[in-house]
Amino acid sequence: MTAGGELGENHAWFRAVFENAHDALLIADDEGRYLDANPAACEMFGLEREELVGRSIAAFAPDWYGFEDAWREFLESDRVRGEFPLVRADGEERTVEFSASSDILPGKHLSVLRDVTERREMEEQLLESERRFSQIVDSVHEVIWMTDPTTDEVVYLSPGYEELSGREGLAAGDDPSPFLEAVHPDDRETVREWMQRVHDPADDADSYGLEHRLLRPDGTVRWVETDAYPVRDEDGVVRRYVGILDDVTESKASERELAAQNERLDRFASLVSHDLRNPLQVAMARVEAARQVSGPADEHLAAAERSLHRMDRLIDDVLTIAREGQSAPEPEPIRLSEAANLAWESVRWAAATRRLEEDRTLRADLDRLVALLENLFRNSVEHGGEGVTVTVGALPDGFYVEDDGPGIPADEREAVAEMGYSTADDGTGFGLAIVREIASAHGWTLAVTESESGGARFEFTGVEPAN
Repeated sequence: MTAGGELGENHAWFRAVFENAHDALLIADDEGRYLDANPAACEMFGLEREELVGRSIAAFAPDWYGFEDAWREFLESDRVRGEFPLVRADGEERTVEFSASSDILPGKHLSVLRDVTERREMEEQLLESERRFSQIVDSVHEVIWMTDPTTDEVVYLSPGYEELSGREGLAAGDDPSPFLEAVHPDDRETVREWMQRVHDPADDADSYGLEHRLLRPDGTVRWVETDAYPVRDEDGVVRRYVGILDDVTESKASERELAAQNERLDRFASLVSHDLRNPLQVAMARVEAARQVSGPADEHLAAAERSLHRMDRLIDDVLTIAREGQSAPEPEPIRLSEAANLAWESVRWAAATRRLEEDRTLRADLDRLVALLENLFRNSVEHGGEGVTVTVGALPDGFYVEDDGPGIPADEREAVAEMGYSTADDGTGFGLAIVREIASAHGWTLAVTESESGGARFEFTGVEPAN
């Protein structure tokens, strides 16, 4: 009677399990020879039971395996697990996982085997693909990442992530949740929900996209665009999630600049159509009236001339603002007094007075600085009258222009630099808007306040000094 038969008489339930198990079950003696095998084991080895029983386990191991030492270690332990390179009777080598328990009965040892050859081959192919993938994407500008859908662990993260985020990268096997620490606090919940959706096996989308901010340790913010894609095998099972993280900060800046330019053009169109049409209609009406009067037409022609002059100023101001957005300033060392003299000469109001409190050298685009001062001088004279005194002076990190005119009410100081804003009947409404555009192009901060005499005061700070 075989050992299996003896087990069968004493343990009928064990025999039923032994015979019908899908895994290969084998019983061996102390010498490592098979005493019994179930049908699944016979199929795995490619032998009938009668051919398999009595043969040594070593007969199905490759020469390099070192079976003797492995068997000795097994007999000294209660249970071992691992992989075994099984060589079938026909010479084909298979990879099997095993779990072996010693002395289920005295001198009799049970092994459970499962063929994992195809799974191991697939895993090796996947590892090779990922190795090649890593070699390629290590040199790609965008940040590439890969995660495991079963564990949610990081499989790969390209080196560009550290440069982009200013933080240490994640290694294979890491939990990807620390990535959220690099996300801007205002975007973290959105990104967290997005990551959950990407890794949700019930979600069958082909791709996932998101735009959000990263907050670097130095406080700078980068805008990034992330796209994630599930990688499926031939059966449709998701094996990996692959993502591309692209820095779009400069293009988010271009879009904002384009939007600002479009807004500026819209406002130009509205203001110009309104402000040019009025003086044009006045001029046309006056010319028509001059044709019809029987006496001197000087009054009508003078009014028409004033309207045409205002149109000319409007066109000049509109062109100045339009050009401000087309090119960057070219800063150079400039004496504040030099720019003020040039601006005052172009304005030429004999009854007004200009004073220089303190001179300094700063870095600015000369033509634009002169244009800024011209508009401020003109604003002071137009609102303060011919006897107004205009003062130019230095600040610790900039300069100021002030006058002793009527000043600007506190509730209007935020609006005076808006395009089209003017309290004068013949004003264009662009002068202080030009001042703001020039200051902004240089990176200066403009503050509208009150002078000691109660007049208007314009302060420009953040001005780069000349070394």
